[in-house]
Amino acid sequence: MGVYKILTMKRVNYHLTEKQIKRLQAHAKETGLTVAEIIRRAVDDYFEGKESSKKSKGQRREKVGRG
Repeated sequence: MGVYKILTMKRVNYHLTEKQIKRLQAHAKETGLTVAEIIRRAVDDYFEGKESSKKSKGQRREKVGRG
């Protein structure tokens, strides 16, 4: 018996420039991903980068404080 994770998504609307839309569409065509999936991945990558940055800043402060 498998374990399934059910993801719920909410439809949202945001404004993008024509250039951003064209780039997203071109990338979708190249990769076979949907534009929505590319945007979801980009948002996840952005916030994962922010979290990593906060952790590394905290580690630097600890090292400085110990010196």
